[in-house]
Amino acid sequence: MKRNFKLLCTSVVLLMLVFILSLTGCNNEENSGSGETKYFTVKFDTGGGTRIADMEIKADTFISRPKDPEKNGYLFVGWYEEGGRVEWVFDEYTVIRDMTLEAKWIDAKDAYSYLVNDDGTVTITGVKKEVREMAIPDTIEGKKVVAIGNNAFERLDPEEVFNITVPETVTSIGEFAFVGCEGINITVGGKITEIGTAAFLGCDKLLSVKFGEGLEEIPYQAFAGCVALEEVYLPDSLYLIDENAFEECTGVVKIIFGAGLETVADGAFRFCDSIQVIFYKGDALCYEKLDVATGNDPIEDARVYFYSEQTPEDDLNDYWYFDAKGNPRIYN
Repeated sequence: MKRNFKLLCTSVVLLMLVFILSLTGCNNEENSGSGETKYFTVKFDTGGGTRIADMEIKADTFISRPKDPEKNGYLFVGWYEEGGRVEWVFDEYTVIRDMTLEAKWIDAKDAYSYLVNDDGTVTITGVKKEVREMAIPDTIEGKKVVAIGNNAFERLDPEEVFNITVPETVTSIGEFAFVGCEGINITVGGKITEIGTAAFLGCDKLLSVKFGEGLEEIPYQAFAGCVALEEVYLPDSLYLIDENAFEECTGVVKIIFGAGLETVADGAFRFCDSIQVIFYKGDALCYEKLDVATGNDPIEDARVYFYSEQTPEDDLNDYWYFDAKGNPRIYN
């Protein structure tokens, strides 16, 4: 009797194992068909923008967001499916079929307000629609964009705007132009020759900025709080860095001062404690005449190198030069 009962129990267990294995096999067959991993093709219709390669995506997984396409005179809004009716959310939606995502664009003249200057160039004066990629075009309706006006991009919403890109054609940026754009990546492509008060105040993700010859002064709080800046290269034409101009730019490590610089006003580099090196384009005698006001301890404490085109013969000072790529290098 006991032996029969054990045999019965063993049989029941075996039947249960067979049933579980059969269920597993059904699930695998349902998920992968013949046992192979299923992939779908995702295509990108850029609507005349730069091409995006097709992707082969594993079933029920996320798509890696591709680099946003570019289209001159237009701003990229996002990727849409179903004829542009539904926006694709890359970190929420998974791929369950072959599909084509379509780029949605907005004409730059519908995204920005602007003024046509007397010489036929354009100044951007405001933002009419915020989108993820605020790429300012170099032309609007065939007219060259050369300036950003006062308060034009003031306090944009970082939930709506991810990047702001200023083209190389822009050389003038007005007062408070980008003030309060915290959390937004900002890249300035051109060489700025004119800048207004507090133009980039609080722009904690201003990644880079270049200055061109002709810039004479950097005004009050122009770059205060721009903690992402690491290098500041100032032209020979600059004679004044005004009060608090770079205050709390805690990421700045090195600076190039032009030989024409005369005054570094009160607190211009206050709390810029990461500054290690100053590359000065003049000699030691000229640097001694530089008027550095109070509140600029990081400047006073930094190591100063003086410019020399030729390998210096004396060892009284430290010297530097530009390499073939235009970067400062120290003579060994």
